[in-house]
Amino acid sequence: MLALGLALTALSMRASAEPSAPSIRQGILEAFASIQKVEEDGGNVSRLIILLNRAIRLEREGELAADPVRANQLYDEARGIVDEVMAAAPRVREEGMTALSNRTIWTAIDLTGLVLISLFVYILGPRIFWILWLRAHRGWRVSAK
Repeated sequence: MLALGLALTALSMRASAEPSAPSIRQGILEAFASIQKVEEDGGNVSRLIILLNRAIRLEREGELAADPVRANQLYDEARGIVDEVMAAAPRVREEGMTALSNRTIWTAIDLTGLVLISLFVYILGPRIFWILWLRAHRGWRVSAK
């Protein structure tokens, strides 16, 4: 009877630790989806991925923990990391969009400069070439024999 009571107590303690695992998994999935959107917008997600991997590792350790108190501690730490990832994702997304916009502007400036240099060479190139050629060959004499 005592053994049955201890087993039921252990199961109830383990069951009380389990409901937080699905919510952690759901948070991890939401954070992953958020990271995907951030990456599509050009954000640097390397730090977010490292944090999310750490949360996944903690969640997995919480599932395998025999002690329900330790499992809840691991789940709480994982939940905190997931919240940190979710909080940082909009800022990283904005930085990525700004960087993408800056790259687009600099590409347009580079192309405009290239077009202007090309027009300059096309229009003034032959004139500059012949002026330089004549200066280089100033002392030459042409004779018909």
